[in-house]
Amino acid sequence: MSTQPNIRVGISGVFTSITDSFDPSRHSIRATLSPGLLLSEKMQKVRLEKTLQPLPSPVILEFLNINTNTTNSVLTPGGIGQIVGEELKFNPNNPQEGIFFVAADGTETKVQIIASRTEGKLVFSIPTLPAGNYTLEVRRAYTKENIIRKGGLSDTLTVA
Repeated sequence: MSTQPNIRVGISGVFTSITDSFDPSRHSIRATLSPGLLLSEKMQKVRLEKTLQPLPSPVILEFLNINTNTTNSVLTPGGIGQIVGEELKFNPNNPQEGIFFVAADGTETKVQIIASRTEGKLVFSIPTLPAGNYTLEVRRAYTKENIIRKGGLSDTLTVA
């Protein structure tokens, strides 16, 4: 047995006679691979490890205030905001899903006007918010049971 993997190329299909030539409509090229001695030995020593997959949920990478061209800092009430991330597209007909601004005292304000809603980007009108600090969340339902999962921006946003 060789220490290197063994690769062999072949043609499969039916040839009508000894003089018949390769025809791609009737024949295909295939490769077969068998492990060499070294790979077989290494495979015997492989250690398996179970890894946990995180549950899908919204991920906010960046908030852009279009009016001030600032990122992850200032909110302009009545202005245009853009969120970039993953798993952002939510069902606007479900009142538990959407874009939420959460004030320091826990008061939640849901965004009502959404211009664009895709998996990677949300564009919306920033609601009228009193001065203060806010966290930004996107909430989305998953599974048949509509389990709500949240994704939040790690930075605090401020209305001056």
